[in-house]
Amino acid sequence: MSAGERHGARPHDHARHVGGEDECEHGHAHRHEDGPQPTVYALRTDIGVAAGLTDDALGEALSAFVRALVAGLERHGCRLIGHVKGAFVPPASGALYAGPGAAAGRGGFAFNVTSFKGGVALRGAWPGGVTAQLTVNAIVYGVAVDVVESETLDALAELRARISSPEAPE
Repeated sequence: MSAGERHGARPHDHARHVGGEDECEHGHAHRHEDGPQPTVYALRTDIGVAAGLTDDALGEALSAFVRALVAGLERHGCRLIGHVKGAFVPPASGALYAGPGAAAGRGGFAFNVTSFKGGVALRGAWPGGVTAQLTVNAIVYGVAVDVVESETLDALAELRARISSPEAPE
């Protein structure tokens, strides 16, 4: 007995409405998945920054953070990266990303990666200060949100160990 027959309606062609939620001929909605669904994750946290870190050192630490996150996701079966992107900006800026100020060189850093094989795109410069706001946004496929969170927090611990000063807030 088909699903349609079980609830009193005639069988129908599910293929005509694959990919979304549509009302069927027999009056109720079906949700038809159209492939892998994305896992979406976001994190915003303050992080201490040791005085005297150069832009190069801070940029390399941020790139290492993103590479560690992406490598961890791949180890756990992530099949595709929509994007992993974010910003490392002074908290007083209120910025969600390192925009025109970063492009001009003094608003913080913006980072982005869209594949396992590609490098981390990083732009900007650090304007100074002992605290930064780190924002991470990820859209990935093939892993659960708890895996993304765990790998992000592991990579964050490594980043903090590389750049934080003892007197800076965690």
